[in-house]
Amino acid sequence: MSHSIIPPTPALVLVVDDQPRNLQMLKASLMREGFRVVVAGSGEEALEMLERQQPDLMLLDVMMPGMDGFDVCAKVKSNPATRDIPVIFLTGETQLQSIKKGFEVGGVDYVTKPFNRQEMVARVNTHVELRRAQIRHTATLMEQTRLINIIAQHWLKPLQRLVFLTSQTRNICRSGTNGGEANAGAFAMEAEATAVQMLSSLEDFLHESPGMMTNGRSQPGSITTDDLKAIIENWYVTAIRRQLDFQVMTPPIPVSIAASAFTATQILDPILANAVKAAREQGRISARVRHVGGEVVVEVEDDGPGFSREYLKRPFQANVRATGGSRERQHLGIGLALAKRAADRISAQLELDNLGTGGALVRVTFSTASPRSKQND
Repeated sequence: MSHSIIPPTPALVLVVDDQPRNLQMLKASLMREGFRVVVAGSGEEALEMLERQQPDLMLLDVMMPGMDGFDVCAKVKSNPATRDIPVIFLTGETQLQSIKKGFEVGGVDYVTKPFNRQEMVARVNTHVELRRAQIRHTATLMEQTRLINIIAQHWLKPLQRLVFLTSQTRNICRSGTNGGEANAGAFAMEAEATAVQMLSSLEDFLHESPGMMTNGRSQPGSITTDDLKAIIENWYVTAIRRQLDFQVMTPPIPVSIAASAFTATQILDPILANAVKAAREQGRISARVRHVGGEVVVEVEDDGPGFSREYLKRPFQANVRATGGSRERQHLGIGLALAKRAADRISAQLELDNLGTGGALVRVTFSTASPRSKQND
């Protein structure tokens, strides 16, 4: 999974205290450590600010006129939009009862007055990092759940197809009819292709799941346009079985691409599978690989019915179905949804369009890479 290195946005801290001197001192100390800081002079003002922006953390004074810190914290924690913001109490009291109440209303820590600057900054840093780690963990779980849902949908029809094919093969073998051996062989070949499709989607899931990868992160490999040609030409036999004119054009001199063979296959296989299914009987498919500037562009065209208007309005959605065309075309969103996920991992561009002469066009744009960066998957 290729990620660009982008410095994280400095954490935003909301400091709430009714003493201007404390606000000034805390703001200056935190800003020197690289934090962004906003201040509020009362509990009421702090709650109003939370309606406009959410900080990564709150430093909240306990003793304030009007709403005290405990009341403010209780309001913050009762609001689903703000309840996950960590609150550190600022207190001049060290009595156990006051500290206990702070934890009861939802505080995560406390700093006593007069402030020890190093202690205060250390506590802020700790809870900001914990909060950001929690956000990353939640995002990872949501993404894995979404991927599992796509995989489940992607596997439903192949599993049904496998059950049908194995059942037909068993019946043919039992009947012993003339020509049964050839039919059984054809069914077995289709069953194998279906199993390979399911294995591919499982590998994609394992590749996406950080906890299931061997080294905790994946490395961006490097392949060439010749490797892309090989991936595309794997579909030649399938196309020929449908009597399709299958043409592949690539640059005469290989060009290195910033992608692994695994990821390139995850992108191109669903595209070519859709093209083969959509093309007219005895129709055509063309795949062009071009080197344009600092990019390699792959364009796959077929002469089928093209993408439906509904799907082009919401492309790459796994649940979108076309209103016309063959049954297979109605489910094209599942495969292309996985292709889009693979493309996003390496910052490749995936675009869909219909041809003016009829048929569909899918374009993938890869970034080029130095041949020296080529790695094994």
